[in-house]
Amino acid sequence: MDIGKKITALKKQKGLTTNKLAGMAGIAQSALRSIELGEKSPTIDTLSRILNALGITMAEFFDEPNQQSTLINPPKEELKIAHQLKELPPEKQREVEMFIRWQKYLMSENELAAVKMGN
Repeated sequence: MDIGKKITALKKQKGLTTNKLAGMAGIAQSALRSIELGEKSPTIDTLSRILNALGITMAEFFDEPNQQSTLINPPKEELKIAHQLKELPPEKQREVEMFIRWQKYLMSENELAAVKMGN
């Protein structure tokens, strides 16, 4: 997922300019532009501010309905963790889910940077 492109699409869908969205989110216009162009990755706080200004949650932003699980037979440790997660209150479950999605995003950004550098 390209976070910058998705923010840009949502911004256009809402009829907002970069300057207006940046003001609503309480961040610098240059910072938002760098995120939209993929030059910088937003912190969780910055992304949260942008999404709040756009009127959507992190869960909605990262939701990919056509995404299918590739784990057919997960390891026992992963099953244990999944069962523990089910015991958490829904709010905590969402926080864990957002953290995992954020980590996946950062990992994909690092892999992309490595490819660009020829590593």
